[in-house]
Amino acid sequence: MNRAFICAKQNFPRGSAGANYIQYLALALKEIGYYPIVISSGMYSKCTLDEVNDKYFYQGIEFYNPFIFKGKVQKHIEFSHYDQVRFVQALDHYSADDTDVIISYLMEEGPLKHILKYAQKRKINCAACVVEWLPKSCFKNKRKYKSYMRSMTQIIPCYNVVLPITRYIADKYEDFPCRTLVLPIMTDVKEYDYAIPATKQNKIKLIFPVNGVMKDSMASMLLGLGGCSKEIRDRLEFHITNYSMKKVERDLAGCSNQEIVKNAKALVVIHKWLEYSALVNLYKEMDYLLLVRDTNQMTLANFPSKVPETMTHGVIPIASRVGDYTDLYLRDRYNSIVFDGCSPEACIKAITRAVLLQPSEVEQMRMAARRTAEEVFDYHNWVMKLSQLFPVQGK
Repeated sequence: MNRAFICAKQNFPRGSAGANYIQYLALALKEIGYYPIVISSGMYSKCTLDEVNDKYFYQGIEFYNPFIFKGKVQKHIEFSHYDQVRFVQALDHYSADDTDVIISYLMEEGPLKHILKYAQKRKINCAACVVEWLPKSCFKNKRKYKSYMRSMTQIIPCYNVVLPITRYIADKYEDFPCRTLVLPIMTDVKEYDYAIPATKQNKIKLIFPVNGVMKDSMASMLLGLGGCSKEIRDRLEFHITNYSMKKVERDLAGCSNQEIVKNAKALVVIHKWLEYSALVNLYKEMDYLLLVRDTNQMTLANFPSKVPETMTHGVIPIASRVGDYTDLYLRDRYNSIVFDGCSPEACIKAITRAVLLQPSEVEQMRMAARRTAEEVFDYHNWVMKLSQLFPVQGK
């Protein structure tokens, strides 16, 4: 049996964008012919127990959590000192060998180094997923930044395969001997039922799901909404998940025009953190994803999971032009509304364009958004390319 071990520190399953990335990668590897095993932090309670074999599964993916703690003190000690070898211990538990592949979804220097050494000693094909390229400002001190950069520039290039999430990251590895495949976050279009929503006569609903480090200009989105004409605002709702009104007020604190602030706050509908199934149900009610970002190192390197995630449900992105998703996959007036800049003024124009579309145009764009998810982001579309990097022995 050829196994694919994915090593991570994500809240698997469905606890983060990273957990979703891992899930779809595992399903793609399963399609190739591997037996996927996710070794990560997470929750067994969301999985199904195979009582005969004492194993946990989520959608056909075996899940093993090596980070089980009895108390806060033990948790601190183990994460601080012993997590570097947790993955190697887990791989030993499964007796990983050269018929398997090991894929890391990590950025910490210690675990990456130990996994690499383990794989090289046993001649196991090993790969590293690189989904961020963080600036120095994201780190608390120089020591952590230097460790991170050693991971990115000295350890990961020694892996057999690197899976950068964008071309911006792929360029960092072009002078190294490792093989690369630019792999955006995928989706599974058949996981949930889909039907084109009927044309609505009530509010037009925009959404922004907050997940992980904020790379988006929430202030520009809010001020853009608040700066729209009354006729436009009267037709809008702006749904934000995993957020609070206090944070909205903080985002608007720099605006001296209290009328715009008042208008923006009146459009906001706050949702606390939602279980993934509840988030999907919310997506099905939405018309547009609002995604506004400045162009910088972090946004060029990133590929927002919310793009394929919402397009799977026929939600149309309204996105500022930055990075691979707008360069390669979103086409203005076909499956999205794409605009230049990230100022409130640019947002006003883009939002107004969206509101003034005819119902027939919206329906066509919804269908195109869904079609893009089916033809580009669904994990089945990446099986062939991944199989060239991870050939199954014996096939």
